[in-house]
Amino acid sequence: MSFTALAPENEVVRSSHWPHAVEKWKAPLDAGTLARVVDRLRGMKPLEAILDDIGDVLGNQEPREHESEEIAQRLRGDLMRLVTIAVAAADDDAVVTELIQQARTLRSEELPGDNRKAIGHLRRMARVTNDLLARLAETGTTKEAICRPLPAPGR
Repeated sequence: MSFTALAPENEVVRSSHWPHAVEKWKAPLDAGTLARVVDRLRGMKPLEAILDDIGDVLGNQEPREHESEEIAQRLRGDLMRLVTIAVAAADDDAVVTELIQQARTLRSEELPGDNRKAIGHLRRMARVTNDLLARLAETGTTKEAICRPLPAPGR
């Protein structure tokens, strides 16, 4: 049994199990670029975590006043990430396009100082985040296996 396929010094790889010559694999990126990609991936939260942010707002217990700013920041980041995914994938679905516009508008607005208005703003952000995540999953733009987004009220 020959395992020359594992020998990195070979330019052409041979194996007793595969009679055809195969060129040695070459990394598509250099080591520095791969390290940067890995660092970025490690810092990225999974799409499932977006559902936690949505649930913090749309769940049974509304956020406490001192949590509003932190949750708003997380939702802004979630919206930015989903918009980036949709734009990068060139998703031209009309519903996605409308949700992108809503997301951009909500992200640009400041969190109101009044707690009731702040909760309303957070709920709008969470609903658009939920709807955009769900629509990207429906259109196949996000192929990650994620938990089912929360249903919209009245559905």
